[in-house]
This record gives sequence, C-alpha cells and structure tokens, in this order.
Amino acid sequence: MLENLKPSKVWENFELLCSVPHGSGNTKAISDLLVKFANDNGIEVYQDELGNVIMTVPATPGHENAEPVFMQAHMDMVCVKDDDLERDMATEPIHLVVDGNFVKADRTSLGADDCIGCAIAMAVLTEKELEHGLLQAVFTVDEETGMYGAYGLDMSKIMGRYMLNLDSENEGTIICGCAGGVDIEINLPLKKEAPAADDVCYKLVVSGLLGGHSGEMITLGRANANRLLSRLIYGTSLKAVVKLAAFTGGKAPNAITDSAEATVYVSKDSAEDFERLAKKHQLLFRAEKGDVDPDITVSVEKATEKAEAVVSAADTKKAMRLLASVPDGLRKLFNNNPAIAETSSNLGIVRLTEEGITANILARSSADGGLDEIIELVKPMAEHDGATIKLNNPYPAWSFKEGSRFVDIAKEAWKELYNEEMKVSVTHGGVEGGIFSNGIKNLEGFCIGPFMHDIHSPRESVEIASTEKVYDGVKLMIRKVAEA
Repeated sequence: MLENLKPSKVWENFELLCSVPHGSGNTKAISDLLVKFANDNGIEVYQDELGNVIMTVPATPGHENAEPVFMQAHMDMVCVKDDDLERDMATEPIHLVVDGNFVKADRTSLGADDCIGCAIAMAVLTEKELEHGLLQAVFTVDEETGMYGAYGLDMSKIMGRYMLNLDSENEGTIICGCAGGVDIEINLPLKKEAPAADDVCYKLVVSGLLGGHSGEMITLGRANANRLLSRLIYGTSLKAVVKLAAFTGGKAPNAITDSAEATVYVSKDSAEDFERLAKKHQLLFRAEKGDVDPDITVSVEKATEKAEAVVSAADTKKAMRLLASVPDGLRKLFNNNPAIAETSSNLGIVRLTEEGITANILARSSADGGLDEIIELVKPMAEHDGATIKLNNPYPAWSFKEGSRFVDIAKEAWKELYNEEMKVSVTHGGVEGGIFSNGIKNLEGFCIGPFMHDIHSPRESVEIASTEKVYDGVKLMIRKVAEA
C-alpha cells in the first residue's frame, strides 16, 4: 500500500506497525513486533514487563564521546471509528488509504499519533550512513490513557540526556513544554423505578460533530456531544416528565466527543411537548456552534424497546443538570496565544450504569494551580448532587526552559536544510516529556513531528511530504550532535 512513498523506510515501518491492532491497553502485539524488528536488524533491544521497548545502537566510529541522544515515541493509539462502521479495532489492523499528499485510515483513526514517530525512530536506527553518538529509541505503551508506560519505565536504561520526542503534529515547531493533566471521574448514584405502562420511549442521538484531540483542538471551540445531549434532556425535563433509560457518549477521555445517544421514557401527557422541544435543539445548537461545527444533527425518534427500570424523573433532571454544568472546553489561553490553551477540561466519556451516571472529565493545565481550579469547581457541584469524585491518571506538566544547547542544534539543522526558522512553543496536549524530565537529571529535549490533522478522530491523517521533511531534519539534528 505505502511502498511507493518516501522515505521508503519510514512508510515501510509505519505499514508494519499498522498491521497489528495497538489501541491503548492492547499493545502486546505491537511491542513484540518492535522486538522482532530490532532482532531482525541486529539492534540491541530491551523489553520490560509493561511492554516498553528500548533499542540501542552504538556510536559510529569516531563519535564515541558525543552526547548520546534518545528518540522517544509511544506505540499505542486512540481507537475511534465512524458509528456505523462494523469493524473491531481491538482485533483488526488499520486499513490504510493514500489520498494525494495524505495517509489516512478507512473510517477509523489512523494512529499516526504516534506510530509515525515510532516509524521514524525505527528508520533512523537502521540508517547505515548516518554518523551519530550512542543512539537509542524508547517506545512506550499506554501513553494515551495515562502515560503508564513512561511512569513504569526504568529510566536508568536510558544512556543520555538529549531527548528527541517524536510525538508532535506541527512540522517546523519545536515543542519544549506541555500541560499537566488529571482525569476527574464523577460517580452519581441514581434512583431507578419501573416505567409507566403508557410512557412513550424515545431514542435521542446527537451526531455529526467534528470532535478531535481535546488538547490540540480545544481552542477551536468545537461542540461536545455529551454536553449537548445533557442539555437537551435537561431542557426538555423542565417542561416534560422525562426518565433516563440509557446514555452513552464518548470514546476516549482525551477526544472531544463527536456523538452521544440516549434512551428516555416520557409520560404520555407530556410527550408532545417533549418531542417539540427536543427537535428544536438542533436549531439551537447550530445557532450556537454552527460556525465551528456546521453539521450538528439531533435525531429524536420514537422507539419500541422496553426497559425494566428507568431513572426517576427527579434524578434524571439532577444528573443532566450536573453534566450540563460541569466545566467543559477552553478556560484560559497560554500567554493570550489564540492557538494554545493554558487550562481546559473535556467531558470525554459519559455512561449510564446499573448504579447511576459515570462521567470522566480530562482536565489540563500548564499553569500552577490550573488543575486545582477545575477540581475545585467540579467537586462541590458533584457533591451537592450526591456524587463522588476520583482523581485518576495524573501526569506532570513539562516546564519550558530557556537555553538548551540541543534545541539550538535542532534549529541550526532545520535552518541549514530548509532555510526556515523553527518556532519554539509549548503544547496543551499531554506528552511524556514531563515524566522523562522528572526521571533524568539535566534533561534537554523537545518534541518534533510532521503535520497531522484531526488526530483521535476517524478523519485523522498525516502529510506525506511533511513526514519526509521531518525525517531528514531528525537525521541532521542527530548528526550535528555527533559533530558538536
């Protein structure tokens, strides 16, 4: 499929990685594949119990005293697909598509975040003509769900303090810092009862949203389907007797929710008002968000399914009011830069369970106290309604530091190759740099990568020409370190 693309080594590796499923928590196959790649190419390899993989190649002759460099990427991906696609991403490979200058997947996320980074690192390690000091590649598991791989990695296995992280989506920009984050889990117990014999059942679906990465794309103001559906149900419950029977929204905590659906039972005497009000919400949502999410669709259809138990009308109203009110979206920009968030939250997953409503909010902030601010907003709101909260999967911010020699070398290499000045910035997306900076003394590092679009969504793509440009840049950066 990708054999005619350049650089051929990178795309050959990428296609190899895509040949096995590798969603977060399902990385054994890809971890073992990386070990096999190392063995097949005569590369020293280490695999830990978590599945993290470290490959090491010795310095080329004459560069044994050069500063060691380690490349770093994560092997897991966020698995999302079109709602009507019958495909099991836990067992099937990625179905690749070449579309002009883009590599995409067939109606699923691509996993270029971050397997294109893995593929670049693999190719660099096998470059026979590249002069370098001691060179390593560190491939981690489960970055997308809590950076568990990086947290569990034995940092003593890493030989150098120059980190070249390949988990970025913006060619020509060096990322030297990131936000920290925490998953706020809300659990709200709800009273259930049998529906009335003459209640009218409705299936509600909010769909057509663009979604996307809740770090990189939160500044775009895209709508969140969990929030919209909660508002719809709460709004109609003010005029009708509405009882919740099912609610499912969101595929990953770090993806802006692009669709959500619910089943409700409505008292017969208020069904007409409910249906009229519910259908009005498509116009309302498009009026609010149509400039950034033009295809928001609200479906309100009568259903014939029968539920044995539904949430009481009072508790339905309480739960939907809470979800419609918790912080969601951009809260503050970084240094007033309209493209970079400082603090945000994302209502990523909502589920109605046997016990009640469970919701997950991924909070991010690069500011001191930013995460505490969101927690302090959510906690009293949740507890007021009888919910409990848990704080899961915290990860540290990676503070920007001036004066890095490695960054200067990278900028010099880019300028030499392309006569372009590399920008230096920070990202709102979580990257593993904060964990490595805590574990490796005097770490100097940055993130770099090719242009990617709509990551964590079925429209995800990576630019072919940009990948070649970044690959050549990475090689020159490594050579310049060896020559320094």
